[in-house]
Amino acid sequence: MTNKITSIVDLIDERVAVTLTKVAAFVLVIWVCVMTVGIIGRSFFNLSWHFMEEYTRYMNMVVICGGLAYATYKSEHISVKLLVNRFPKRTRLILECLTTAPIIWLMVFFVLKMFNWFLSAIRNDIVSTQSPTPMWVPYLVVIIGLCSFILALSVYLFHGIRDLLAEQKNK
Repeated sequence: MTNKITSIVDLIDERVAVTLTKVAAFVLVIWVCVMTVGIIGRSFFNLSWHFMEEYTRYMNMVVICGGLAYATYKSEHISVKLLVNRFPKRTRLILECLTTAPIIWLMVFFVLKMFNWFLSAIRNDIVSTQSPTPMWVPYLVVIIGLCSFILALSVYLFHGIRDLLAEQKNK
């Protein structure tokens, strides 16, 4: 039963991470095109499009949020392996669990704050100062990205706790 749940959770984590990474890669290509058009327009035609800078910031959010979940899913997130690998396996697992859990809570806090901003932007019909873009759109992008990151961190923590319990049983 536990293996079946683990495989289902892993599959969901993989699908979310891979899908968001593909979206982020597509947005990255568009981002480069938009920036190129902006630079050419500014350099050769003396055109300044402030809204393009705004949209490149939104695209930056998509790329960052899309990459966070994938990096955690692949266990390629930033870690201090030079120091951590000196500890015994059990200590490493405990440290990973003790550092991952507060990060999950912090990300949940950020999602709740962003969700309040999202609702406020919808209720008050808030738009950007540089373009007619409704502000709930970038807020939603960040919420989706952070939720996928929370999912990846939760699965990472789940595996850490499972490995820690298995390590303890083997003693």
